[in-house]
Amino acid sequence: MRVERFIWLVSVVIAVLAAGIRAQFYHGTDGMVPLGIDSTKVVVKFDIGSSQQDVLSRIARIVSAVPDTNMLPGFVACSLSVTDGCTAFLDSLNGVEGIYLGEPYYYFESGLAAPVGETFVAAFNRDLSQSQIDSINLRYRVVIDHALEGIDNVFILRNTDSSGYRLLDITNLYHDLPETRYADPQFGIQAQPMAYKLFDYYHPYQPHTKKVIGTFNSASVWDFAGLTNPVTVAVIDDGVNSHEDLPASRLLAGRDFYPPGGGDYNPQPGALQSHGISCAGIIGASHTTDSLTGTQTSSGILSLNPYVKILPVKIFSDEGDGMTAEEDAPAIYWAYENGADILSCSWGFLPGTDDQTLNDALHAAYDNGRFGRGCPVIFSSGNNDNKFPVSYPARLPFCFAVGATHLNDTRWEYSS
Repeated sequence: MRVERFIWLVSVVIAVLAAGIRAQFYHGTDGMVPLGIDSTKVVVKFDIGSSQQDVLSRIARIVSAVPDTNMLPGFVACSLSVTDGCTAFLDSLNGVEGIYLGEPYYYFESGLAAPVGETFVAAFNRDLSQSQIDSINLRYRVVIDHALEGIDNVFILRNTDSSGYRLLDITNLYHDLPETRYADPQFGIQAQPMAYKLFDYYHPYQPHTKKVIGTFNSASVWDFAGLTNPVTVAVIDDGVNSHEDLPASRLLAGRDFYPPGGGDYNPQPGALQSHGISCAGIIGASHTTDSLTGTQTSSGILSLNPYVKILPVKIFSDEGDGMTAEEDAPAIYWAYENGADILSCSWGFLPGTDDQTLNDALHAAYDNGRFGRGCPVIFSSGNNDNKFPVSYPARLPFCFAVGATHLNDTRWEYSS
């Protein structure tokens, strides 16, 4: 009996230690990123066909499902009546009929919510065959959701209830495998368009084209030499279509990357989306209202270069929903590999959400774009005033961060 009790005690200690090393961090681009756990909530995915209301009614500790825009598809945030022992409670959920997966509700040190779901990105070594990758995934009981288009051996993988791991644990396990380059969890954080809405009806009220290097000039930016040279700007945004100030002759055949793993070759904006069109207008709208007939009027935006060609690359849905950072990476590769000289990205993420897959794509554009000469990659610095520093990816050393200033060169209050 004493030997049996000793073995039982050892088993309990091992189980407790194992539970104590549950990962509350992941490997980011700059090293280990710690995550806090919100003990007032959990993240749950229900079995297909199960009634969410019926399942929750059997779990006394869960008060209710709560609305949360940060949730990944298929997952629901649930509030708890007791905040103690949150992780142990999650372990008990695994045996509840109708619940497929349960996860803690994570947040970054900045306080930004960082809930996870069941997917993570894994970059396998480039010399691995598909059969070798499939074998690794089978070993850990995860499945391939989809490959990231145009990026060798980088996949969105889906955790399952049979793996025995929470998402951060399985992600960190993959990160440490000798067969992988890195692995990152997918958070419920989407790219956000960042722009100040301009209402430019008259030329005299568009001083930005006449303000060069800190002073006002009699000539506009577009009066300087060289602007008639062919330049292609990829507007990576919510879509661009031709109109009276952007003729079809200057709008190249683009690509729609939404939804993740899908998309098509029709990067038209949704009926209520105009962010990409606005960006394209500032960059390259014609200098007449009706560019097709040449009719001159006093209305219409005066752009910086009316000769550029616009390559539309769509990464938002018709309703304005964004994708995660790693899901945006294929759009970056596609843009510079399909002739873009400049990448214009008026969107981003709050600091602390760096992603290795997107970093690699942006660095590749910086190094390899324009046939090895490198592409300038332009990003919005963010619309978060003094609450946060420059947004990601704008803060990266191989990107240009663009903010907003008043005409006296002081920072506009909303601009990071």
